[in-house]
Order: sequence, then structure tokens, then C-alpha cells
Amino acid sequence: MTMPQHMQIPRAYLDPPANTLIDRMNTEHPSHRLSKPSGSFTSVLEVINECDVENSPRYAPRKEGNRRLTFCNVYACDVCYLLGAYLPAVWWKREALKRLMRGEAVPNKEQNIDYLNVNGIYGWLEEFGNEFGWQSLPDASTAQNEANAGKLVVIIASKQRDSRHGHISIVVPETSMTRRVIQPGNVIPVQSQAGAKNYRMSTAMGAWWLKDVYTGYGFWKTAIGSPDSDH
Repeated sequence: MTMPQHMQIPRAYLDPPANTLIDRMNTEHPSHRLSKPSGSFTSVLEVINECDVENSPRYAPRKEGNRRLTFCNVYACDVCYLLGAYLPAVWWKREALKRLMRGEAVPNKEQNIDYLNVNGIYGWLEEFGNEFGWQSLPDASTAQNEANAGKLVVIIASKQRDSRHGHISIVVPETSMTRRVIQPGNVIPVQSQAGAKNYRMSTAMGAWWLKDVYTGYGFWKTAIGSPDSDH
């Protein structure tokens, strides 16, 4: 069997200092000192408690001139990073990808990578997600079931223009206090997100991915694993 071409592509990343979450999105986020090394966290609930999205200045929405900045992608990438899953905050530029596919060595440096907004992550999951351990799920109910079973699950939606960011949230395992909302024809999983309003664990955001502002959405799962493996 011929190995898929994408399997030859290494991860793109910018290394943070040991035990620290730093700005990997080229904006002025404060660093976040971890209580223990990344990769040693074993559950989504443990990580969302560590990140403290409702109180951490790292994920707080803010204004920059006339723009309102939100950080759902930073939060989602942080959660995945801490759990040893690869969701890229940065990815190879097209020319660098061509060189990698030809078997050339390409330095993991700023000049060869682009920072991804949510639209970029959405496209990456569609094109490369399977080769990096991500699997598409059919619906929100399945997404909640997989999160309950210990998988790392995201909901992601894109907007039409690259300049207008989409949104991404983490599906959180249900607890006795917080459970999915079942509506006629729809399920709202328990989620954790940064955004215009940050939620540690809630269903209050509703079925946001069905809003007309989004042009596509998906549910994706991956295993919690070692951040040191290539795939």
C-alpha cells in the first residue's frame, strides 16, 4: 500500500518554553505558567480547570482599535497541546509544503509557516486532519458521546471570508451537574470555549454552529496522547 503523501509531512509548531503556554498566535497574550508539564494532563476536565478560561487574561476578549479580538482558536489549540493532541496554531506555507512533499528538509521557522485563524484550522482538518489522528463525526450527539468516552472533541465552523474568523469549541464530558440539552431535531453538547463570552463548561452558547454567519461546520475527535509523536 502506498503511504498517503501527507504522512510525510511533519508537524509545524513554535516551541513554547518548558511548562509554559505562550503566545503562538502572534498577538499579545500573557504567558500562562502550568501546574505540571504539558503532556502529563490526562483528561479534558483537568485541562479546562488548568486553563481557567473564564478568568485567565490570556483568553479575555479585548478591543484593538475598532476591532474586537477573541481567542477561541488560541484556547482550543492550548487544550489540545496540553492533552498531547495536534491542532495547529501554525502550519506550513504552500511553498514549504511542496518542498516537504518532495522529501526536502524545511526548517520549522517563521519564514516557512503561517499563523492559522479558525478558518485556517477548519481547512486544515478537512485536508490533513485524518493523517494527524483526527476523525470526522456525523453529529452533535455523537460528539458528546465520544467526549464522554474520553476522546478529545471539537466543534468548528468557518466563515466565508478568511478575514472573518469562524469559531471553535471543545466538547466536555457530561457530569451530574451539566448535561447535554436535547431539543427537537438538535442536541447541544456541553462545551468549553473562549470567544465573545468565555465559558468553562456550559450549554448556554446553544447550537452556535447552525447560525447563518457560518458557511460550514464539523465535529472532530482525536485521542488524548503524547505530544512528542509525529502523528
